[in-house]
Amino acid sequence: MVRFGLFLIYIGIGLVAVGMLVGFPFLLIDSKHPLTSLIGLVPYGFAAALLGMVMRFLHRSD
Repeated sequence: MVRFGLFLIYIGIGLVAVGMLVGFPFLLIDSKHPLTSLIGLVPYGFAAALLGMVMRFLHRSD
């Protein structure tokens, strides 16, 4: 569970980074560009990172 949580944290960081670094500039340049939809990855990345942190730090190792 701890490794999977760390994996989810990295996936979440990656999704947020792609959404913000690719989707947001295209939103400012041209709101009708197809890459603008990448900004929709940000909430999923945040949720994945949050779930990964919960799994990583709140998991009991017996």
